[in-house]
Amino acid sequence: MTFERGNEEKWTVGEILSAMAGTEHPRYIQKIVTQLQQWMEESLTSETAEHDGDPLSALFDSVLEADGEKLFTQLEWVDDYADLLPNLKKPSGHEDAVVLNVGPTDFEDSLRMAIDYASLFNRKLCRRVWMISDTFIIGDVYRYISHI
Repeated sequence: MTFERGNEEKWTVGEILSAMAGTEHPRYIQKIVTQLQQWMEESLTSETAEHDGDPLSALFDSVLEADGEKLFTQLEWVDDYADLLPNLKKPSGHEDAVVLNVGPTDFEDSLRMAIDYASLFNRKLCRRVWMISDTFIIGDVYRYISHI
């Protein structure tokens, strides 16, 4: 079953139910994840080449540490949609915030940043925080589950 809306755009019942449930990710989140994946691939590829093609030895050297600044420069467009954290400039005050945890940064610190930003520093405006990370440690998340 499909429905027409506005400019002859057709929606299925499943799309409507999914939109109501809030399970869809905004396109800008998908774009951030895609850019992050590309950046990680480029970083790993360049580091692996320096280690004579040995990806295992490249993992033990700070592979993703080198070009984090490049990634954040590439993600400046996010400011049109959400507050990107960490950031050198003051956030705009969007309803959405994106906390990016990549490289050697501590995931637990990123969780604290997300909670502090949403509940303390931008309490009146922030409605949703997206955590995007290249690593996931269940123990770190579990300690903060009551705050999330």
